[in-house]
Amino acid sequence: MNIKNLHKVHFIGIGGIGMSGLAEYFHNLGIKVSGSDKEKSEITSRLEKSGIKIYSPHSGENIEKDIDLVIYTAAVSDDNPELVKSKELNINCIKRAKLLAELVNEKYLIAICGTHGKTTTTSMISKIFIDAKTDPILFVGGSLDFLGNASFRAGNGKFSIAEADEYDRSFLTLNPDLIVFNNLDFDHSDIYKNFEEFKKGFTEFFKNLKHGGKIIANSSDKNITDLLNDRNDVIWYGARENDNYKITDFSDGIENCKFKVNGKEYKIKLHGFHNVQNATASVSASLECGLDYETVYNSLSEFTGVKRRMELKYKNDFSVFDDYAHHPNEVLPTLKAFKEISEGRVITVFQPHLFSRTKDFYNEFAESLDISDEIYLAKLYPAREKEIEGVSSELILKKLNNKNSKYISDDNELLKDLKNNIKKNDTVVFMGAGSISSLCDRFIKEYV
Repeated sequence: MNIKNLHKVHFIGIGGIGMSGLAEYFHNLGIKVSGSDKEKSEITSRLEKSGIKIYSPHSGENIEKDIDLVIYTAAVSDDNPELVKSKELNINCIKRAKLLAELVNEKYLIAICGTHGKTTTTSMISKIFIDAKTDPILFVGGSLDFLGNASFRAGNGKFSIAEADEYDRSFLTLNPDLIVFNNLDFDHSDIYKNFEEFKKGFTEFFKNLKHGGKIIANSSDKNITDLLNDRNDVIWYGARENDNYKITDFSDGIENCKFKVNGKEYKIKLHGFHNVQNATASVSASLECGLDYETVYNSLSEFTGVKRRMELKYKNDFSVFDDYAHHPNEVLPTLKAFKEISEGRVITVFQPHLFSRTKDFYNEFAESLDISDEIYLAKLYPAREKEIEGVSSELILKKLNNKNSKYISDDNELLKDLKNNIKKNDTVVFMGAGSISSLCDRFIKEYV
């Protein structure tokens, strides 16, 4: 596809992080861009201010005959009225993942995969490569302050860096030179029947490695070592004695985390050992690509994180954070990190995301959330899914051992109760992948 020949492009689901980044990229090329989403948001407002036409909700009337290309996400169903209308008009339609592949595959591609931590690790690597003046193409699943809150960057250098999403097997469109593999836990049961099928998806992805390519993998994750131990193209990072990049001397303080990799010191402003693992993956990838220690050290030291990843939104007598964790094995290490740095109670406001995920993991969610001092469960966010009978936030509530737990389905009542409960030095964490971020913003605006 020759992007320069495009005059008018429409995005279905433009409010997502990844789609909005691509929309801004096309807009900056001088292409006329429009897009739609189920509802307007902070992201769509930003796009509108930049001159991009936004429609809400989805409607076939939003599709005009002179559109050259329609881009849509894996979450868009075949019966979406805009997708149906586009096909009726014989407009070229392409999934975001396929378009992304066309943009990044021709470069030396570093692809970051795994169930958790992809966005943080991709962001760390991206900052390092920008600071090293390599002028990379970047595609990240989060808003980055060093990109002006964008998630996509065009570049003319030899490297491309992309988050490799396993949902809908989107990562199978990528042909990497270097894969970074953080962790492996089952997820997306709406796509994969079981964990074995999930692991096969990653095995298929690894077949896409270009000749001579390598996999940088986390030796601390047993699921990864079981999957990769028979391969001879793996570069290991972790705490094992024989790892290629060995982590030692980890300490977590109020200001930052400090640790060593192969005896050399590093520090990051993020908290928790899971973020040290993300950083070590970034160190490994950067050094394998020939970047120097000083650049890597300085870049990581200055890295301030990604929006919605332990993001501090308010601080006075108490603190309010917004976090994207939506899988039990993301919730637990994140809350452990908050427990380490909080002077008071950790109060978690958790919104389950997807009926299928809640049905599969309600026991594990309860175990992970129980580390909190107090727990509020908000109404489940269904996203793309239809209701599954008997599945709601109450499934998690019934399994919680923490007596200071409650499910409040009405957002207004939840925020009022939370406001009356907060004490000095408390840490409040709004957590989830749905509309919980908007609830966090509402709490700060209306109740603080």
